[in-house]
Amino acid sequence: MDLTCIIENKLLEHEILNIQTIVDCWTDIHKHVFEYRKKAYHNYGQTNLKSNWEYDKLDLESLYRIWEFEESRGEKRINILIGTNRLTTFYCDIRFNRKTIMICPSPEHKYANLHEPEIAEYIIKMVRMVASKFEQEEIIYCVDSQYPSGLIFSESIAGSTFENLKQIAINELGEPKANIFDGLKDLFFIDNLKSQMPKFNKWNWMEFKYATGNHSCT
Repeated sequence: MDLTCIIENKLLEHEILNIQTIVDCWTDIHKHVFEYRKKAYHNYGQTNLKSNWEYDKLDLESLYRIWEFEESRGEKRINILIGTNRLTTFYCDIRFNRKTIMICPSPEHKYANLHEPEIAEYIIKMVRMVASKFEQEEIIYCVDSQYPSGLIFSESIAGSTFENLKQIAINELGEPKANIFDGLKDLFFIDNLKSQMPKFNKWNWMEFKYATGNHSCT
């Protein structure tokens, strides 16, 4: 299951279409990523600093068409490539839904990466930095799978507002843990840029909310 980090989208359509050159100038995030990779001795090969749209250059017609398809929950037949609204960078993918923005770390996209303290700290800080670029302070963390918090992912794509997503999440999953380290085990937590970065420790997978014996998921 993949990790998904969701913030509110306050960009106008023309701002989304022109975001690529702005993202390419986020040198402070580049520095954070390179420092982590050097420290962790990860060999990622050659790095392309330029971001790219998933399929060629995004235009306004394509943006509206993908939103229409996704918000119809796939019921409308539209000749459009899924992922058209996704911008790929060397450290994350950024997907622009109509009301929200999804930040998906790359290549550390698997939720299991949050099990490792060093990687978890890197991811949380990087996502915070990206969120701040869009002038957002709150971030919803969930997964894109059949687990209950996958509902947040689906509703975000379907056009729900950020506030509606929070309400849906709380109604279905309960109040998020105050300490995001504790929330890691629930596949759902809400981070705030104003809160202090927690201390991350390696946790036992038996503490995972949906581990066998802790919860039944159908």
